[in-house]
Amino acid sequence: MAQTNSASSAAQSALDTRWIAADWGTSNLRVWAIDARGEIAGFRASAKGMLKLQPHEFEGALTDLVHSWLPIGEQIPVIACGMVGARQGWVDAGYRKVPCKPIERNSLVSAPTENRRLKVSIVPGLRQESPADVIRGEETQIAGYIQNGIHDAPIACMPGTHSKWVKLKANRIESFQTFMTGEFFSLISNHSVVRDAVKSNDWRENDFLEAVDECLEGRVALAADVFGLRARSLISDDNTTCLRSRLSGLLIGQELSAMRNSLGDKEVAIIGSRELARPYKSALNHMGCKTKVIDGEMATIDGLKTARELSV
Repeated sequence: MAQTNSASSAAQSALDTRWIAADWGTSNLRVWAIDARGEIAGFRASAKGMLKLQPHEFEGALTDLVHSWLPIGEQIPVIACGMVGARQGWVDAGYRKVPCKPIERNSLVSAPTENRRLKVSIVPGLRQESPADVIRGEETQIAGYIQNGIHDAPIACMPGTHSKWVKLKANRIESFQTFMTGEFFSLISNHSVVRDAVKSNDWRENDFLEAVDECLEGRVALAADVFGLRARSLISDDNTTCLRSRLSGLLIGQELSAMRNSLGDKEVAIIGSRELARPYKSALNHMGCKTKVIDGEMATIDGLKTARELSV
């Protein structure tokens, strides 16, 4: 069932909605009503992400969520980013080639609608040919980061299921690299033989940073060291708090080791939720890097505002 942060559906229907911002990912859909001042007037979310929908079902999922925001007799623009523009999404919005600006004027792709009160446009993703890589959704967050005038950090780290590292120059995305760190952590901690050894949700910072250091020093054979977590749980007194923190350190440490030559003394902008940003900030600061944390949701909204400005 769709969730809302408003006091009542009646209050939501009275919103002065000039356009709708939508972040449509693999698992969830989040929408914001934007008023005449460019401020957020309402928010709703549902669990109808791309994986749960066929292309012909996207319009219905969106309409169910925002119908009370749509004035009678008016067409409301919807600017959407994320997996809604994937091949399996509402419409394939394609990928623009880097280096380029995160979002270009007239680059948005229209989605077909039967509801005449909706005009849906989707932000395309970005592609890199060598080494081959793609991003979809993160380009919008980068656009929001730049829009806020806080783009002095030339490298952005975007933690998540698939972490992204983005190199910026003169408000353009020069290159990027994806790491499956979050997905590997989920697979190992939930579906591998190691899962019982790392079941605690508590955290021990020293064990995390020790594993990061080992990666940076080249002393980790990842497949062996991950199995070593299970062995340690069986033959020693190490608790699962220690071992889960170590698993995180091994995986993030490998990521940072791969990026170290690009970091130097550059400041890194970490764009994401505080929960996801925290271990990256800790590890980067431990390495001597300066960091700033940018709220991922606000970066998305600001990026969608940029897309809206470039679409009119």
